Amino acid sequence: MNNKYRIEAEYLTLKDINDINGFVASKRDAELLVLVKNTSNISVSNLERLSPSKNISIRIAGGYTKEKSDRSRNAEYYETKNIYTRDELILIIKKLETIESLIKDNYSDIAKAYYVYKYLCNYLTFSKDEKTSENLLALLTRKTNSIGYSIIFKEMMDRLGIECDLVESIAQNYAWNTITIGDKIYALDLAWDSKLYHDDNNHRIEYFSNQPIDDFLAMHKPAKYERLQDYSKMTLLTDEFLTNLDIVIAEEQASSNVYTFTRNDKTLFLVGIIDEVMVGNKKLYKYLYCDLLENGRKNNPMILFSEIDISHFVKLRNKTEAELKNLVNINDSDNRFLKMKNELSSKLKVINYNIVYFTDYFMNRARLQKLNETKNNYLGYFQTNNDTIETLEDKNMYVINNIRAKKYRREDNSVFVVEKTKQDKNFYYNYYEISNNQNNLKIYKDEIITEEDITNLDDDLDEYVSNVYISKARLNLALRNYAGYLGCLNIKSNKKD
Repeated sequence: MNNKYRIEAEYLTLKDINDINGFVASKRDAELLVLVKNTSNISVSNLERLSPSKNISIRIAGGYTKEKSDRSRNAEYYETKNIYTRDELILIIKKLETIESLIKDNYSDIAKAYYVYKYLCNYLTFSKDEKTSENLLALLTRKTNSIGYSIIFKEMMDRLGIECDLVESIAQNYAWNTITIGDKIYALDLAWDSKLYHDDNNHRIEYFSNQPIDDFLAMHKPAKYERLQDYSKMTLLTDEFLTNLDIVIAEEQASSNVYTFTRNDKTLFLVGIIDEVMVGNKKLYKYLYCDLLENGRKNNPMILFSEIDISHFVKLRNKTEAELKNLVNINDSDNRFLKMKNELSSKLKVINYNIVYFTDYFMNRARLQKLNETKNNYLGYFQTNNDTIETLEDKNMYVINNIRAKKYRREDNSVFVVEKTKQDKNFYYNYYEISNNQNNLKIYKDEIITEEDITNLDDDLDEYVSNVYISKARLNLALRNYAGYLGCLNIKSNKKD
């Protein structure tokens, strides 16, 4: 008796999931494979309603559709390697949704593709290990090969509605992507750019359709069964075009996840989520904190870490308030809507309670001062227990207190922080700056390189470093033309060589 079944579901709607759950309940010993084109219309909330039965597997075709696999030498891939459990797919889609949440609606399609490309270039690491994930699971392991890079990039493009192909090489087990926007086709090799990036932090993007076609084809020969063979009409992007894309994206991203809070004592502070990091198996949110003074000055910038994503509470509050506003003019005599109003009001009360706790207790000035004095960057987290909230700490997270950072202030009162990330013959840093525009506060993040350790200089050099060595003019020049390299600081004479 054959206990193996297949079901094709284009989007995995709630109806599809209910049908699958009913099927599995009626055939408890059956093994069910659900075939889905891509994840573009699969939500985490719907997946969580799917039975956690180990007998259910989900195949995401992605770059390996049935038609592709019929032509490809990698037919085995389509049959075996792009299959996931319910729980694996939930984690995968959560990561895909995280990346999507960082993309602004007003980005052009080429800007969206470029943003995803650069994000994955940094987030993933190239690996030739036979055990490396070469499918969407690489979003969790963060290590993959060219096939994995190409599959993940195509999946993101499918979710964004940008036409994208996975292209296999005539060489064994190598792949890249092409994207089509309007009548223009672009050739991209994310794996190679990512490898070069991790080998050299000074690396500039070289394979986002900005390499002459003959040079690209010298190393990228498509397999004979690939649909596109003629690359002569590929669109060549200039370095200037990509630099302008970088500027546009940096400007938009600077205002992402930046929030201003007012404590009960009327003091103001700014918090911006500048990164997410994994410590062991736990995700921490990386904050840039800064006091906002009455005269518009910013003071006491700090890099902090916490398990708490404050943006979640702020966005949830805004969404709940909007839903309540839509119900304002509905007659309360309708019990259905009265119940909805009461539920939303109760929900909003809990959300605001968490935000007030974050503002007045979790980010209390005395608590932050103590962290600063002890050079502690870990905030801990808070959770609700029986209508009370308490702050907790995971001692395993204290490993992050070894970061090396220093804050600087320029004559124009702009504030920035440099955080040392790497050291070889040069020193590498994350550079964070808070804008001076009080009506539109932003946090700018860049990478800079120096020949001296500017996190370990005497304080009497701060003024020179702030206003000359890392002046806004020199910084912009270095970022635009020299990948963030600022040159040598002659400490003895306080003059740049």
